[in-house]
Amino acid sequence: MWKRLCLLFAVLPISCLAQLAPQKKDPLSKMQPPQGAAACSATELSSCAEAAAKILPQVLGDSPMAENLRRLTDEVGGHVTGTPQMAKAVEWGVAGFRAAGVDVHTEKYTLPVTWSEGDTRLELIESAQFPVHVVSTGWSPAIPDGGIEAPIVDIGRGSEQEFARAGNIRGALLLAHSEIGSTWADLFDEYLRPPAIIARAVQGGASAILWTSARERLLVYRHTNSLVGQIDKIPQAVVAREDAMRLARAVAAHPGQIRARYSMPNKVGGPTEQENIVGEIRGREKPDEVVILAAHLDSWELGTGALDNGCNAALVIEAARAIKATGLLPRRTIRFILFSGEEQGTVGSYGYVTAHRAELDKIRAVIVYDTGSGRVTGYSLGGRKDIEAE
Repeated sequence: MWKRLCLLFAVLPISCLAQLAPQKKDPLSKMQPPQGAAACSATELSSCAEAAAKILPQVLGDSPMAENLRRLTDEVGGHVTGTPQMAKAVEWGVAGFRAAGVDVHTEKYTLPVTWSEGDTRLELIESAQFPVHVVSTGWSPAIPDGGIEAPIVDIGRGSEQEFARAGNIRGALLLAHSEIGSTWADLFDEYLRPPAIIARAVQGGASAILWTSARERLLVYRHTNSLVGQIDKIPQAVVAREDAMRLARAVAAHPGQIRARYSMPNKVGGPTEQENIVGEIRGREKPDEVVILAAHLDSWELGTGALDNGCNAALVIEAARAIKATGLLPRRTIRFILFSGEEQGTVGSYGYVTAHRAELDKIRAVIVYDTGSGRVTGYSLGGRKDIEAE
């Protein structure tokens, strides 16, 4: 049900604005609807409420969305941009739009490098020995063949003062602390805090950074601290929270004595062409003016990509299906986009904007879903406070 409610909020603002001019009747063109549904006419629909009445049965009735999402998560699974799994996800998206009767095509852009994780291992030696669960961050450089042996140095949350207290970090494995993430502010702290820490680590000659997982217990996950699609400046990994806390206690109890053997033979490849998926319902009155509904399709591969961002990719396809099934033609073109390359620093959406630079002044609205599941309780303007009043 939550998926259908999210879809309702996604569709209604667009359909109301696209279908009807305020405070006067706006004749609606006819189109041949799929599966024999009756086409609408000006007499049948002359208000936003009546347009909603056409859309609501599609949104709240039987829908292929859950099965579509199951195919993406259970059959394709996690799909990192630049991998064969991502190519299968693109096929899934194209097939979804086609099944909805929506015109669809793909648009290419260049991903600067490809990446995959090797067999990441962190083995403690000498004073303290216990298993440590660890995974490479995305787009981290590899640890050279054979790995390295180095001391673990606790840098707290990585402030300038904490680096100063840590002393000489040359060649060390740096253990960086975190709070458990539970809010949007926590999430953005996880994204915005690392660059300064990375810069200090590189300047001090550290060998690698071990980030304490911001998720509870032994949950590890993938993300990247490289925000432009390029390999990062220093090897980095996420350590399961319970293990990282135990490491911190060991370092505090035995200063300078906790050492580890660290190997991370990540594989890095050259540039490769990737694809965004673009579905479209062309406007009847102002087809060159566009409203965009979008989500990113790519995911990391440690899970199936259901929350980030399969549920919203399926939602975008379902919104296209529901609007198409009503038989309504919007005044303006509605474009449905599934971007790839988002997890590597919004590389795919940047490629789309670059390719469509000439038409940006004709883009009338953009709604992008990347919030996982649950009730929609707000939105972000990405810093554009100038449009908040609208």
